[in-house]
Amino acid sequence: MARIQFINSYPKVTVQTRNGVPVLENGQLVKTVKTMFRYGVIDATPQELALYKRSKVTEGGDYYREENGVPLWHSSDFKGFQCTIRSYEKDGQIRFAVDSSMVDAYTAIAEKNPQLAGAMSDLIAGELLAGGRLDIDKPKTDGSPKVEEAPIDNASDGLESGADENAESES
Repeated sequence: MARIQFINSYPKVTVQTRNGVPVLENGQLVKTVKTMFRYGVIDATPQELALYKRSKVTEGGDYYREENGVPLWHSSDFKGFQCTIRSYEKDGQIRFAVDSSMVDAYTAIAEKNPQLAGAMSDLIAGELLAGGRLDIDKPKTDGSPKVEEAPIDNASDGLESGADENAESES
């Protein structure tokens, strides 16, 4: 199972839409700013990295990005400093999602057993805070996993055009 590690956060401005139509207020587009969280894919096998790269390619374009040899993952939700990601297939498309099983289990325990809420909060904090930040400003060293540069046929994937590059990380 591959892992992602937190790099940094950044603001992202988006235009609000309703039924696919931009929302106007006093003749101006309504925009919102949301915080995005950027992660790097780490501790992945060459096969997982190739699968991740393939999952970021759609019929409408290539949303795969790397910085200093580190494949990037963007999310509108903070997932923790270091998390496991798992691949799955949906509608013929390979997708990745954060495995939040431990945090989910601790939350469920706290909800079912209110007397354990404090202890479960401590465990959840431990899960979210483990790992620290990833420094990708330095080029990767020899022996680090690298995505294979295999050609990808965009037309054969049957994916929707214009897919949001964050869609799989927000599901």
